[in-house]
Amino acid sequence: MFTSIDLLRYHEMAHEGLRRMMEHVLTLPQEKFRQPLEGFAAPSVRAQLCHMLDVEAFWVKAIQGGGADHDWEHAEDLQSPPELEAYRMEVAAATRRWLESESDEALNSEREVNDNGWFNTGIPAEMLLHLMTHAYHHKGQIVAMCRQLGHPAPMTDMVWIGLQLGEGEERQ
Repeated sequence: MFTSIDLLRYHEMAHEGLRRMMEHVLTLPQEKFRQPLEGFAAPSVRAQLCHMLDVEAFWVKAIQGGGADHDWEHAEDLQSPPELEAYRMEVAAATRRWLESESDEALNSEREVNDNGWFNTGIPAEMLLHLMTHAYHHKGQIVAMCRQLGHPAPMTDMVWIGLQLGEGEERQ
């Protein structure tokens, strides 16, 4: 069983890695930030970030019963790394508010989730862990893209960040 405190910590570590990644991509020239690269379903750093953030925003709303009204075009309207960083902070805050509002029992009990008209049953804690692995998958793709663009990314792995945060680094 996962507690809301466990999930908040995992989520915090995942978003600290994303924050560090956003800090790095802020230094990319705009043309490289948007440059399509072969072999990626979301073909640019910007497209990866848009997808990653919209998926978390959608699923957190869906788990709470409101996913069908999610505006999938929101992140697509965001054009710059600072705009996407602001959206990342908004999405992370919404997820934290949701986790803080749920009991441990509710987070570990099956519920029906509306996935744009497709109804699925799942356990919210497991869905959140899936969102984090999804974000790390796309963050890895961004790391690969940054390498191809001649702009290697810094270390942003969850365990490394967890150790850093455990040493008293200010959490964001």
